[in-house]
Amino acid sequence: ASTTNILCENQTYDTILADYLIGSIDGFAPYFQDCVLERLCRHLKVGGKLYIVGLEPVPDQVKGDGDIVCRVRKVRDACILLAGTFLCVLFHFCMKFVFLFDVPVNKHITLISFSSRSKQKHSKMKGHRCYREYPQTWMHRQITSHSSGNKKLKILSTTQFPILYSHSSICRQINVAKSKLSLFPSQTLANEMRVVLEDLEKESLEKTRRSKNGRLTVGFDYVVAAELYEDEEA
Repeated sequence: ASTTNILCENQTYDTILADYLIGSIDGFAPYFQDCVLERLCRHLKVGGKLYIVGLEPVPDQVKGDGDIVCRVRKVRDACILLAGTFLCVLFHFCMKFVFLFDVPVNKHITLISFSSRSKQKHSKMKGHRCYREYPQTWMHRQITSHSSGNKKLKILSTTQFPILYSHSSICRQINVAKSKLSLFPSQTLANEMRVVLEDLEKESLEKTRRSKNGRLTVGFDYVVAAELYEDEEA
């Protein structure tokens, strides 16, 4: 008998809530997003409800003061990716050093162990991969095209919730970017990026202060409710 433990194996539920799950997957299991519905519906009873909470991707730009949110998002993502680049460069440097200079086995192991520890240490942070949010329309397509035998999903409702960004919520994203600066491949680049981030923080304070309620409305969260049913014609 197999000793493999599979999460929730042979268990089914009346209700499943996927709370920002699909958007977060790219940071941990890249390119698996299109398989998630099949994995979830394996545990959903016929007639059961699946609720998917998602974030409409922040646009590249918007008109007005809300554009500061779009710019912060782009800089934050750039910092995350640059931090990941450093770790990849470190690992490849170690491997080249081993093979080019014929390092003895004991040192070889130590060097790889050092590189591996570095990668593991930083992978415990929220990562060197950005979350990849998917738009509501993409989610609708995934739901309506899902089928497993004669079992299919149908959309019951979709609700949108506008997102209000305060200065503190914008700063949280800026702080994520700042936390990656120590992992940059160049200290000069890190210093320049720190200046950019500090300027964005000041600008976000100015723009949220002059808004009516101290918040900027950009994009929306959404909740899609779907039901699993048996298609008698399938």
